[in-house]
Amino acid sequence: MKKSILILICFLLSFSGSAKDTFTSEQLIEKAKTFVAAKNARQQPNTTTKE
Repeated sequence: MKKSILILICFLLSFSGSAKDTFTSEQLIEKAKTFVAAKNARQQPNTTTKE
């Protein structure tokens, strides 16, 4: 049990160590706008382009 917890902690730390990208507020706003545009562009099943 202790070994599996240790492996899990090491696994999580490896992800946090590789996530060192820092973004400016302008970059975050641009990424958010791109995400919202992509989300809004999805067409739901059983709908037409007129809806």
